Amino acid sequence: MSASEQKPSTLAIAPHGALCLAGANSLAARARTDLRNREEAEEWLRKGLEFKETSHSEEAFKCFEQGIRVSPNDPELQYQIGSAFHSGTGAGKLLAKALSWYRMAAEQGHADAQFLLVGFYDRSRVQALAWLRMAAEQGYLMAQYSMCNIYGYGVNYGQSWDHDVPRDYMEACFWRELIILDWKKCEMRGEYVNEFLAKLSPDEQGIVKVRAAESFASHQPGRRE
Repeated sequence: MSASEQKPSTLAIAPHGALCLAGANSLAARARTDLRNREEAEEWLRKGLEFKETSHSEEAFKCFEQGIRVSPNDPELQYQIGSAFHSGTGAGKLLAKALSWYRMAAEQGHADAQFLLVGFYDRSRVQALAWLRMAAEQGYLMAQYSMCNIYGYGVNYGQSWDHDVPRDYMEACFWRELIILDWKKCEMRGEYVNEFLAKLSPDEQGIVKVRAAESFASHQPGRRE
């Protein structure tokens, strides 16, 4: 094959290489923009929380709104906006909007939002229990208390939910063990010491303790009160 015959093939490769370089540059630019947006959103969040702590609710809400414009998928900002609509501090009390913002945050793993969503599903135990479990699995202490009670007593706290959850002492004791493991944060840790555990055989108690220890070790860094 002559040099003149090879030349078109070499020229054909060049545009592909240029496109790859342009694509890489575009991705790098997008990453830099995303980083700047996250940093700006974090700054708005910080300012908003400072206003919130000093009861300047309207100023706090404005900061959260500015932050969410910059970073629409930030779960903490979504939660804070939902909280403002839920309580009516800094924004009008609009429960539909609170639910929407809480759900966006909860779907990204925000434990506070997951726990608060439970109250919005007081007619659907399936949905309420699903959100409650998600929060409890992240070490949210009050969610763990609720899980322990639900499975230990099989009660619904007077709510007319869609179906019953039967007692499950193994499951109740699992959450009880997590509460005890988190005793440094728990003022009511003695409340569940014997009541449910006495319902289990020694083998069942051992299974529960191992499961709880493994769960505690895997979730400990993110535990919440």
